[in-house]
Amino acid sequence: MHARPFAPDRAAVRAGNCVSLPRLRIRFAAWLLCALAGGTHATTGDGGVETREPARVHARVTGLAVPFLAPSDGDDRRVAFVARTSAGTVFVTRDGQLVYGLQRRPSSPRDAATVHRKDAQAQVRGWSLTESLVDARTEPRGIAASATRVSRFVGNDAAHWQSAVPAFDRVTLGEAWPGIVVDVAAKGGSVEKFFTVAPHADARRIAVRVRGAQRLARSADGSLVAQTGLGPVTFTAPVAWQDIAGARRPVPVAYTVAGNRYGFALGDYDRAHPVVIDPLLQSSYLGGSGGDIAWAIAVDANGDVFVAGSTGSFNFPGTAGGAQAAAAANGDAFVARLDRNLTTLVQATYLGGGGGDVAQALAVDATGAVLIAGSTTSVNFPGTTGGAQASPGGGGDAFVARLSHDLTQLLQSTYVGGSALDQGFALAVQPGGSVYLAGGTASANFPATTGGAQAVRAGGGDAFVAKLDATLTLLAQATYLGGSGGEVAFALARAGSGAIFVAGNTGSANFPGVTGGAQSAAGGGGDAFVAQLDRDLVTLVQATFLGGTGADFAYALALDAGGAVLVAGETASVNFPGTAGGAQPASGGSIDAFVARLDRTLTTLVQATYAGGFSDDVANALAVDGTGAVFIAGSTRSTLFPGTTGGAQPDPGGNGDGFAARFDARLATLVQSTYLGGSGLDQAFALAVDARGKAYVAGGTASTNLPGSTGGAQPAAAGGGDAFAAVFTASLRLVDSPAIEYWHAEWDHYFVTASTDEIAKLDAGVFVGWARTGESFKVLPLDTAGKANVCRFFSVSFAPKSSHFYTPSASECATVKQNPDWQFEAEVFAVGLPDAAGNCANATLPLYRLYNNGQGGAPNHRYTTRAATRADMLAQGWISEGTGDLGIVACVPA
Repeated sequence: MHARPFAPDRAAVRAGNCVSLPRLRIRFAAWLLCALAGGTHATTGDGGVETREPARVHARVTGLAVPFLAPSDGDDRRVAFVARTSAGTVFVTRDGQLVYGLQRRPSSPRDAATVHRKDAQAQVRGWSLTESLVDARTEPRGIAASATRVSRFVGNDAAHWQSAVPAFDRVTLGEAWPGIVVDVAAKGGSVEKFFTVAPHADARRIAVRVRGAQRLARSADGSLVAQTGLGPVTFTAPVAWQDIAGARRPVPVAYTVAGNRYGFALGDYDRAHPVVIDPLLQSSYLGGSGGDIAWAIAVDANGDVFVAGSTGSFNFPGTAGGAQAAAAANGDAFVARLDRNLTTLVQATYLGGGGGDVAQALAVDATGAVLIAGSTTSVNFPGTTGGAQASPGGGGDAFVARLSHDLTQLLQSTYVGGSALDQGFALAVQPGGSVYLAGGTASANFPATTGGAQAVRAGGGDAFVAKLDATLTLLAQATYLGGSGGEVAFALARAGSGAIFVAGNTGSANFPGVTGGAQSAAGGGGDAFVAQLDRDLVTLVQATFLGGTGADFAYALALDAGGAVLVAGETASVNFPGTAGGAQPASGGSIDAFVARLDRTLTTLVQATYAGGFSDDVANALAVDGTGAVFIAGSTRSTLFPGTTGGAQPDPGGNGDGFAARFDARLATLVQSTYLGGSGLDQAFALAVDARGKAYVAGGTASTNLPGSTGGAQPAAAGGGDAFAAVFTASLRLVDSPAIEYWHAEWDHYFVTASTDEIAKLDAGVFVGWARTGESFKVLPLDTAGKANVCRFFSVSFAPKSSHFYTPSASECATVKQNPDWQFEAEVFAVGLPDAAGNCANATLPLYRLYNNGQGGAPNHRYTTRAATRADMLAQGWISEGTGDLGIVACVPA
C-alpha cells in the first residue's frame, strides 16, 4: 500500500547548497546532481559580495562522501533516510520513494535583488522530482554503516541535540522485484541507484515512475532527458556487464520509455549469472593486513600484468610457490602477476631481507624475465651471490633483481651502491639485454663511475645512472649526474638508437651539459631536469633545465615513436615554460601536474601544459600509446580536476584520489581525464598502456570502496592500506565515444572514426575538407567478450583520395592484410555480429556497409545504421555488403 505523494517541506528544499538539477550517471541507474546555473556568493570582510566561479565553488563539495542519516525531528514522518547533498536534499521515504528537493539560487547580486522584488509565482525557485518503483515491494534500511560520525546541534536547547546519529554509506530498498535488489548510495553531489539482477531474474520487471517531470524522452545519444521547471534533467546512457569465469562481459543495455516511466532493455546475456554495472573495466586490491603500496606496473607482450611495490603484510596474497614465499621482515618488496583483466592473481612473491626493501621500478625483458629495482637496507638481500655487487656498500643501497616470468625463481640480484645512501627509482632494459638503473646517491665512492660521463660526485647528493649486463653479474659502467646542489633521477628511458634519457630534480644552478639546451639556465626554487647520455654512459650528450620560479620535479619520462621526449611531474611555478598553447596554459592553483614535450635533442621545448585544479595535483607516471596519445597518472586533492566530465569516474571519491588523463600528441588538448578512488586516500604511482590501448594504473589506497573492485582478483580491502591495480579503456570514459561519420565534399568520400584524438582534429579542421554528416553509431571496447574486434585498414594507393576500410570479419581481415594496396593499422573497437540470417540481437542496431563500386576513381565505404541512408546510397549506385538480404555487417549498441 502506497501513501499519498510526498513533497519535501520548504525548509528542506532550501537546504541545498548549490543551484542544481539532477542528471543520471548509471551503474544500472544513478542520479548525479550537478550545478545548473548561477553564481555562489561569499560575503567579504568589508560586507560586500564576492562572486565566485560557480563550478569551482561547487566542486569543493561535489565529491565528498555524504551519508544517509536517520531523519531529524523537523523532517516529515514519512522519511526513512535523508542525504543533504551539495546540490539538494534527497529523501528516501518509508515506502521506498526517492524524493529530490531542488532549488534555484539567484545567479548574481543583481538577480538576487530582482527575485526579492518579484512575486514568488513569477519565477520558479524550487522543484521536486520523485522516483517510485512501480509494482515493487520495498523495505528501506541502512546496510553499510558510515565511517563518518554525525551529530546534530539544532537550536539552543541541548535536550534536543543529537550525537552519534545513525549514518549509512548505502541504503537498500530490498528485493523490489523478484530477484532484483535496489540499493542507493550518495556523494556530495550525487545519489546513485544500483539494480542487481540475479540469475534468471527478469530485468523487464524494472519500472521507475518519475513525478515532477513535464516530459520524459530518450535522446539520440542514448541518454534520458526529463524536462522540469528548472530546466532539463539528464540521465546518462546506461552501461552493463557480467563477470563470468574470470572474464568481464559487457551487456548491451538501453532505456525504455513509456509516458512518465522508464526501464531498461538488455541485449543478449547469460541469464545464469547476475548483471552488474561499473564505469571501470576492472580494478583489484592487492595486499594483506599490513600496509601495501604499488610503485610500478608493466604489461608484457602476452597481456600479463606485473605489479611491484612494498608490503608490510606477513599474509600478502598469492605468494605460495613464489620465489620467496614468506616475508623476511616487516617491510619487503613484492612482485605480483595478474591476468590482463585483473580478475586473477596468478602468482606473487616477496623479495627482501632483514631490513627494509622497496621495489620502485619494473620491466619485462625480451625473454620474459621480470626485472625489478628499488632500495634496500638489508645486509642479506636474497640472491646477490654471484651478482655484480654481491655485498652491500653501506648506508642503504639500490638493488636490481631478475625473476622468472612465472615469479617462482629468483634468477639473480645485485646491490648497487657505495658507502652512503643510494636509492634506485627507475629501470630500463635494452633489447640486447643490458639493464639500466637510475636514482640518487650520497656516496662519494659509487661503483664503476671511472670513465663515466661524470666520474666524480659534484655535490652532497647526485643523480646516478648505471649499466649492468643482462645477467646482473657485471656492472659495466656508471656515472654521476649533478652539480653543486642536490639531484635525484626518478625516470629513465632508452631510445631506439640506444641513447639513454634520464629525468629528475636538481637544486644546482651549474647542472652539467645544459648549454644549448631548451632551458639553459635554472628557473629557481629547484628545477626538473632532462639529460641524454650515450648508451655506454661515457658521454653526456645534452641536458636541460625545465622549470619556473617555483619548485619543479620530473617523475616520469617516455619517448614517442618519433623520438620526442615526454616528461611529467609536479610544479609550483606559475610561470612554467612552454605552456602557452597547451591544453591548460595556466596554473590551476597550489601545485599542479605538468606534461612537457621536447625534441629528441633536448634543444627545443615544443609544448608544455599544466594539469590540475585549485588544490595539489601530481603526475607520477606517463605513457605514450601507439597513436601518439599521451597518458599521465597521479594523485589529486582537487575536486575540480579538469576534463573528468564523462570519465570512468567523473567525480572525486573524497579525501584525495588517483587520476588518469589522456592528452593528444601535441599536448594541446586534454581529451579525457578521470578520477580513481573511494572515500579514503587513493594515489596512483604507476601507469602502463598495452598494445590495444588499455590503460593500467597502480598505486595505494586506504579506501574500502575502491570503484570497480567487484569481480577483481582481490575484491575487498585487506586492511592497513592496500596496493591496487585498475584498467581503463583507452578513452578513459564511462561510455566509449561513438563512431562519428565525416564527409569530404571535394572527394565525395565518407570516413568514420571512434578515435577521440581523430575526432578532435577533424572537428578542429586539422584535416582539411572534412565535416560531420550528423550520423554516428555506438561501439564497444576492444576485446569485449563474445564480440568481434574490428580491423581498420588505410590505403594511399588512390591518393589524394586516401581511404579507410573497416571489417569485423576475421577472415576478411586476414585477406585484406595480404593486399598490398591496404595497410593494416590496428584493431580499433568491437561490435556484435549478426546471425546467419542477418538478424541482430535485442537492444542492438544493424550496421550496414555500402561500397561505392570504385566511383570517382577510388574505393570508399560508408557505414550507417539508418535504413534511409542505406536506400539513398543504393539509389546512387553503391553496393550493399554484409550478411542477409539487407547486407548487415555488424550489430552495434542501440
